[in-house]
Amino acid sequence: FGGVASFDRATFGGVASFDRATFEDVVSFDGATFEDGASFDRATFEGWVSFDGATFGGVASFRGATFEGWVFFDRATFGGVASFRGATFEGWVSFDGARFNRKFKKDYEWGPIPLQDNGLPKGAEWFDPSV
Repeated sequence: FGGVASFDRATFGGVASFDRATFEDVVSFDGATFEDGASFDRATFEGWVSFDGATFGGVASFRGATFEGWVFFDRATFGGVASFRGATFEGWVSFDGARFNRKFKKDYEWGPIPLQDNGLPKGAEWFDPSV
C-alpha cells in the first residue's frame, strides 16, 4: 500500500489476512470489524496506524509485525486471542480503553508490550463476554 489507506468502518467476513503487507504511509482501521479475526503477521507499518474502536471477533495476530510509527488500539475490542509475539514497536503504542476477553487471559501473547499489574497494557481492561 503506497499511500494513505483507510479501512474505516469496513467489515471483513472470515479471517482478514494482511500477512507480509507493507503500509508505506498512514493506515486506519478505525471502527473496522474483523468478524472471524485478522492476521497481520510480519506486516510492516511505516507510518502511524490506528485500530481505534476496531472489533476483532476471533484471533488478532500481529506476530513479527513491525510498527515504525505510532500505533493506536484505543477502544478496540479483542473477542479472541491476540498475539504480538515477535512484534517490534519503534514508536509509541496506546491501548486506552481497549477491551480484552477475560476468557483468554492466559492465552494472550504480549511480546514486547509492557503490562500493568492487571496483566494488560496501560489503559486496557478485561471484559467478561457472558455478562
